[in-house]
Amino acid sequence: MKLGSYVELIFSDPVINDEPENWLFVVSRLLPAIEDCESWWSQAEFLLEPLRFLESATAPWGTLVRVTGHGRNPEEARKTWGMTMGRLTQAVMTLPQKFEVAR
Repeated sequence: MKLGSYVELIFSDPVINDEPENWLFVVSRLLPAIEDCESWWSQAEFLLEPLRFLESATAPWGTLVRVTGHGRNPEEARKTWGMTMGRLTQAVMTLPQKFEVAR
């Protein structure tokens, strides 16, 4: 049994989305939080993706985050998914409040 979800992330300041390096910084801060998540039957994927349109951005980028939990039954899959999501949430809370544009 597996349970999964995904979310597409963008910065609220559209100009920051023009530089993919900004997303590489964010993902580099999130990766340690999910290290060894396969040991509790979960996985997380990050995909840097070009966006078609974002008002006020010239060539915007976003990040797709997909989390999947596996288990013998739905409750177990939900638990492993929740463990990974909880760790990602904690990592997001440590990101800088004010993000500087990469140059």
